[in-house]
Amino acid sequence: MKFSKKSEYGLRALLELCETYGGRVLQRHEIAERQNIPVEFLEQILLALKRAGLLASRRGVRGGYSLIKSPEEITLGQVIRILDGPLAPISCVSKTAYQKCADCPYAAKPSCPLQQAMGEVRDAIANILDHYTLSRFAHSQIGAKEPRTYYDSSDAYHFKPCSRRLVDPGASWPLAPVQAAETRDLILAAYSVPKEAYERHIIPAFQRHWKQKTGQDVRVRSSYGASGAQARAILGGFDADVAVLSVEGDVDQIVKAGLITHDWRKAPHGGMISASVVALGVRKGNPKGIKGWDDAARPGVEVLYPNPKTSGGAMWDVIAIYGAGLKLAEQRAGGKPLAPDAAASQAVDLLTRVQRNVKVMDKSGRESVTTFERGVGDVIVTYENELLPRVKSGRPYEIIVPAETVWIENPAAVVDTYADRHKARDLADAFVAFLHGPEAQAAFVELGFRPLDKQCRYPGRHAPATGSTLHDCRARRLGSGEQQAVRRARVSGRRSSKT
Repeated sequence: MKFSKKSEYGLRALLELCETYGGRVLQRHEIAERQNIPVEFLEQILLALKRAGLLASRRGVRGGYSLIKSPEEITLGQVIRILDGPLAPISCVSKTAYQKCADCPYAAKPSCPLQQAMGEVRDAIANILDHYTLSRFAHSQIGAKEPRTYYDSSDAYHFKPCSRRLVDPGASWPLAPVQAAETRDLILAAYSVPKEAYERHIIPAFQRHWKQKTGQDVRVRSSYGASGAQARAILGGFDADVAVLSVEGDVDQIVKAGLITHDWRKAPHGGMISASVVALGVRKGNPKGIKGWDDAARPGVEVLYPNPKTSGGAMWDVIAIYGAGLKLAEQRAGGKPLAPDAAASQAVDLLTRVQRNVKVMDKSGRESVTTFERGVGDVIVTYENELLPRVKSGRPYEIIVPAETVWIENPAAVVDTYADRHKARDLADAFVAFLHGPEAQAAFVELGFRPLDKQCRYPGRHAPATGSTLHDCRARRLGSGEQQAVRRARVSGRRSSKT
């Protein structure tokens, strides 16, 4: 392990961002001045934390950086790994970046005394840094004596205190928690939208299932972020055993990199584990009279959807608008033959007009919903399942499912290279299989997703969408018109000024 100036500056910068979490963004020069950090070096650090899914950035005069995750969900160990690499003192005991010691005489032998000792050092370091949240770090007081506790973790980044105490509460060095001999680790990388389904229902249910089946405890280390960002993190070395992403194209990137080697589409439902449709969310009473896509394109209507450059959900939004444009072009033709170019031209025109009304383009679908909840915008384009639980809880929104929309399916796959490296292949395979099972499917439906299994009852208020389907506009294999539409939206996203 090394703790360089990069990690020191990174943690100091995060202290500043903690103070404005949920509020305004901070510009890099503000952070640099307050923490006495060179601006150029700070920019490299902030970009690394952004690529890892901890920060979001905004362009323009009011731009800057902000935390995506709650400070309670970020640990010091996570930040140090991002900026300085593994916590292990030597590579042969690293759990995240294992490398065999080529010049070690013990490399070919069953055991190594140095490896055993350094493994204990690694565990002691990780026990402190992986249990110390950024929130605790930011609000700790010099000289304050807090009771030292063990921590139970449901994932690598979300640690929760439990009732077990250290043997010696006054000890200056926290002892490692006593864990069951058969505890297994599983690393999950997921897009942000279904986080509640995993944390509240699916992960605890799988842990019970695996315990009953094998007698082993499972610790699921989960990370949530924009689908595209998660895929890039895996390509960049984030060694997730399982990837649950928004679009097939993000999984295909991992396949092309050689990290997924099996045919993941041979799983049930073609490898898909959840489904939804693109819907419109409007304010209570629908004051702008939004009924469909043409209404969202009217002058004076403020629209929200995330940036297609980073968000898989935004890709679906763009495809839904484009596909609706094709359907509407056919309807206007009154059944008469319509040249493909003419239909595509009308679809691009609809997307352009909607895009002209976009007020803010956030990094992910979840961020876009948060912006809408803050009172920005008249209509939000998002997953139906993002809106249903909020309406159910009494939020002042209404849901419009246009007659012309897109059926969304979300994939899950074992990342073979990393699962095999961690010797967790059986666990990863079982988790993905569990996602296809009735208990996980019921959890998805409960939180507003639509069932892939026809036998699973759907309690939503809306009838199935009847417009463009996944087979009409597939996100991983776009035609020239769709590609043009996505390119336009991405360019607009880069130019968009966020307020």
